[in-house]
Amino acid sequence: MPTKKKPTRLAVVPTNQPLERQFGSELVRVEAAFRNPDIRKPKGGPWELEADKVAWTDPMTGYACIILRDARGMHLRGFVGVPPSHPFFGRSTGSLIGYQIGIHGGLDYARDCQRHEPEYRSICHVREIVRRPEKIYEKDAAKAHDDAWWLGFSCNQPGDVWPGAYGIVHTNEPVHGVNAATYKDEHFVYRECLRLALQLKAVEQGRHPTEADPGPATAAYDLHDHWRA
Repeated sequence: MPTKKKPTRLAVVPTNQPLERQFGSELVRVEAAFRNPDIRKPKGGPWELEADKVAWTDPMTGYACIILRDARGMHLRGFVGVPPSHPFFGRSTGSLIGYQIGIHGGLDYARDCQRHEPEYRSICHVREIVRRPEKIYEKDAAKAHDDAWWLGFSCNQPGDVWPGAYGIVHTNEPVHGVNAATYKDEHFVYRECLRLALQLKAVEQGRHPTEADPGPATAAYDLHDHWRA
């Protein structure tokens, strides 16, 4: 008797229908939200219900934005893509220090699209996802033509907390004058992405980024008050 063929597990699965996501008190229209099947987050923390990648377009600037969980460190990272016409296009993070970009921990990423990476972990424009009964597949057109230069930051800085494997929680020593380290959640990274997008738009318009910087995001998750191991 022939054995039944097991259904293939989809590696890329959007986490919500319709594509709206709650960041703190803000309901945001997003283009995609994914779980990364390679990441196993410890249970019980604020990260448990978060996606591993969220992509949207900032309506204020028109720039594409991404929140992505680092597969190794499991901390969140934020990215904004600028077009080829932007003054920062193709430039390294080291060459941008003098611009005084205000962002959590400073810019630590500047690269082109990761077009050969799986969608659930790539720093790239989201491909068009086509849904059919019991199938999810993607059109490569959007990603193939992604000519953005992606600039980003990471939430594993002094004063940050993030989940690790086997239930371990990693903590960087708080910065001077801060009482406790906090987990920088989706809401925090979302606000910092918007902050970065506004500064990058100012540069595109010929203004200094500090003129457009609204200041650091304040939403962060205090594990000491709200979470027990």
